[in-house]
Amino acid sequence: MFKFLDSSGCTWYDGQPFAYNLPRRGEKWALTEHPDPGMPDGEACGPGGLHAMRSLSARYAPSHWWPWYCREAGTRLGEDAEKVRNTALELRRMTKQAFWRSLRPPFNWGNEADLRQVDLRGAILRGAILRGAYLRGAYLREADLREADLRGAILRGAILRGADLRGADLSGAYLRRADLSGANLHGADLHGADLDRADLRGAIVTDEQLAQAALLEGVTMPNGAVWRRR
Repeated sequence: MFKFLDSSGCTWYDGQPFAYNLPRRGEKWALTEHPDPGMPDGEACGPGGLHAMRSLSARYAPSHWWPWYCREAGTRLGEDAEKVRNTALELRRMTKQAFWRSLRPPFNWGNEADLRQVDLRGAILRGAILRGAYLRGAYLREADLREADLRGAILRGAILRGADLRGADLSGAYLRRADLSGANLHGADLHGADLDRADLRGAIVTDEQLAQAALLEGVTMPNGAVWRRR
């Protein structure tokens, strides 16, 4: 299971932070208990409990989040297919390298995952399986995405500036308003991709590849010109 915390180790509810205990030097796990624990009621959401995601899903994550390994350490109050609610949770740090590795074979935890606004700047994700992933607003600047499977991924507004996308499969991807300036798209599959208003200034991509895209309206082309339908 996973917990998503901001850079200060907090979650937020109704504008108020809740701080989790994080492992100190030499510790693997750190325990956090709810200050006013509830009673089991079968509900995945509700008061008196701490919530953990069953999969790598940032659907309810705070801004500038990072994932942590999580395990139950108290009384389970409720659950559903998406998350569990417990009176206490233990957290273990997920390193940057471990997170990157989780998105590549054989793990493929990013397949159809909700990774909105994820920070993967400079990540080594060659061959990563991110098919159908929700990556809106993701930070992928200078990431190594060679031969990555991004079929049908939602990358609206994503920052892919300088990313290496050689041989990546972006067929059917939603790249509207994405920043692909300086990206290397040599050999990438753009069949059916939505590039509406994307920024491709300085990108390495051929006219033949762009012709495969479903939408190009308002795209800033590699030469800086804006493409308009005639």
